[in-house]
Parts: sequence; C-alpha cells; structure tokens
Amino acid sequence: MPRSSFRKFVFIHGFLGGPEDWSAFEGGGFESYFLTLPGHQMTPLPKGGSLLDGMIESLKEQMPSGKITLIGYSLGGRLALHYAKKYPGQIDSLILLSTSPGLEEGKAERQEKDKEWATYLQKEGLSAFLKKWYAQPLFEKLDWETLQQRKTHDPHSLARALEELSPAVTPSYWDVIEQFPFKTFFLFGAHDKKYLKIAAKLRELRGKVKVDLVSHSSHAVHIENPEECKKKISDYLKGDQ
Repeated sequence: MPRSSFRKFVFIHGFLGGPEDWSAFEGGGFESYFLTLPGHQMTPLPKGGSLLDGMIESLKEQMPSGKITLIGYSLGGRLALHYAKKYPGQIDSLILLSTSPGLEEGKAERQEKDKEWATYLQKEGLSAFLKKWYAQPLFEKLDWETLQQRKTHDPHSLARALEELSPAVTPSYWDVIEQFPFKTFFLFGAHDKKYLKIAAKLRELRGKVKVDLVSHSSHAVHIENPEECKKKISDYLKGDQ
C-alpha cells in the first residue's frame, strides 16, 4: 500500500476472525490499527440495546483520531458500512472485502438459516460448528492453520452475533453507498460465485463504487491471496490521491 504519511489504516476482521487475519498487512511503515470485534477472542459483547449500535460504539472507542482509510471484511465490512454511515466525516476511503451491502430479497430464509446456525453452535459447541461452517464452498480455499486460530471465541457471544448481526436483520446500504461523500472500493474473490453477482450490481452504481476481483481466491481474499489483495488496494489508493 502507498507510503503516505497522512493515511491511517483501520482494519476490521470478519465473523470468527481476529486481528491476526491481517498479518500480511502489517509493517511497511504505515500507521495501521487492527481492531477486535466485540464477542470475538473472548472480548465481551456490548450490554443492552441494539447489538449493532453497541458494536459501532465499541469500534468507535478503538478508532484513532482524524481521517481514516477503513477496511472491512465480510461482517467487518458490513460494520464498516454502518460506521461510515454514522461517521462519514472521519472516512477518507472505504474498502470492502467480500461484503454484502444488504439483502433485498430472501430475508426470511436467511434469518431462519442464521438462527439454525446459532442453535447448532450453542448445542454442539465451537469445534463442531467450525468444522461445519468452514465446509461451506465460500471457504474452500482456507488452510488448516487459519481454521485452528478460530477456536479462541466464546460460542454464546458468536451465536448472538450470528442472529442479531445477520444481513437479514441489519439495514441495507444499497441506497446509502451511492450517497457517500468519499470513494468506496469493493474487492471479491474470483471463485466466489455469490459475490460475483453482488459485484455486478455494484458496477451498476455509475462509478460510485470501484469494483475489482482477487484471483485464486474465494471469500477470504485477504487470507487466501494476500499479496494480490494488497496490491489491488495499493493501486486503488494511489489512484485516489
């Protein structure tokens, strides 16, 4: 990524992840912040009220001051969208990796599916859940070492996050993303069929969102092909200066 002294990079990992997911993005002389989502790695979830609002305020407490380039993956990307909507004045650039701006159909089915996942997690435990979760085609390219790192979470917190932060219940950002006063970059994996469709729709937003893909990867582009992912982000930011 460009060696620009004024840029502050903030990274938000996805569901079941942690700051170590961004290890390939460390160093290089950048001012970077790798946040931990509440409910992950034994950090407590916010108490009371809307979990989504509580998550955003918890992230706000971890944010540096001043303008930031905000980078989020999957669930972290959806939270980044919500954060950017609430605090647009802090965002210099928004970079979304494998992130859905929201569901416009099939919400009932997705909500029911996420409830089933949450029930399975609490009933069968984290190890059984991880095995089943990562058997999904989205994650076919993740290596065993990465999956082993996913065992440092509280299953009850994860189950609540699954239900209350599901794309079926959180807001849609399809209209919002067109109105952002900053530039937005969307990256997805070349083998991620679901997000290929999302990318196609984002390309229809008349240049409001720049879209590109990362080869030899599925959903977790920053882990499966970190070097190309970094280069795509770097090239994008160079053009944004």
